[in-house]
Amino acid sequence: MRLILAEELPFGGAALPTTTQLSFLEAPLPQVVQGFGTQQRALGRVCRTSPPLQEQTGNSLMRLRPLSFLGRQHLFVPTDSRWTAYFNDYPLGTNIQATIPDLARRLACRALWIEALPWQTNTEPTEALGFTVLEPHPSDWRRSVGLRNQNGFWRFWQLGTPLPFEDTVRYRFRRRQRRFDLTCLRHYAGALGVRPFDESFYLAGAVHVTCGASVK
Repeated sequence: MRLILAEELPFGGAALPTTTQLSFLEAPLPQVVQGFGTQQRALGRVCRTSPPLQEQTGNSLMRLRPLSFLGRQHLFVPTDSRWTAYFNDYPLGTNIQATIPDLARRLACRALWIEALPWQTNTEPTEALGFTVLEPHPSDWRRSVGLRNQNGFWRFWQLGTPLPFEDTVRYRFRRRQRRFDLTCLRHYAGALGVRPFDESFYLAGAVHVTCGASVK
């Protein structure tokens, strides 16, 4: 039994590996884009921001190609909720840590990070599901829970105080692989108003931002 299949990710395999790391900020898109610009200027980076893209999100995600470890391309997507989705061009899946914790603090808003790593997207035999809520204060996180399978070794983790909607009974199951699954992940995200694996959740009007010293 696999934790998640590539076809269960939003936009299927076409957007891999970008969609294996899904992140959301609890703030309107214009505010998030403005905060990101302030963040990047503080780092000495010059950015070029596109007008809202009137196209399907799957097409907007293709604008992050080619993928690069330089991390210069960013995409902010409005959703059918109070959350804004964020993606970048990191080749191992969207690089959350480089942007989201600091941006959440700047915006004084919560952030949500969902790890959804199918087995076949890796050169190493690894798969994972993770749910992490970040708070806008120095400790960065409030709650993290998830499951990882690496080379057949299952590791379940939980950090912080359980949120009211969690099914904590299953965390006591003897078999680690039964403690957390995609149904749990969908339920937990849904309790916050996020449907990360539903393509209709992502709306047209994404903003593509390219950053770097050479951007003009």
